[in-house]
Amino acid sequence: MPLPRSLHPVSLLILKPSKEEILKHYQEFLGSSTSTRTHTDYSFFDSKTLDDDDRLHLEADISEGETTDVSINTDKAAGPDGFNSLFYRHGWEIVKEDVINAIMEFFAKGKMLKQVNSTAITLIPKIACHYSISD
Repeated sequence: MPLPRSLHPVSLLILKPSKEEILKHYQEFLGSSTSTRTHTDYSFFDSKTLDDDDRLHLEADISEGETTDVSINTDKAAGPDGFNSLFYRHGWEIVKEDVINAIMEFFAKGKMLKQVNSTAITLIPKIACHYSISD
């Protein structure tokens, strides 16, 4: 049972939701319809092809000279490795070779380290003082 929101925060006892409560909350979403899902008509791609010159250009090897200083905000959220873009800007001369080698390996083998291609999912409360998993 949620605590009344009128209680002073100092007097609140921190209650963590149980695994069962979290599981039940998200299971309620399974199988439910959503208005954001739309049907995608892929037939558009059937008639689109590249000519040989365009295909060769896209398949050409990339070089270190093609790397540029991307104008990404330096305080963007850190990636799964914990480093934000400011780290890469300031430490580029140190990490450049490893980053470029990882990118070149991706283009050569078609596989990327799973550590590079990972997603971090973070639950963000909708309200400042949340009392249940649905908040």
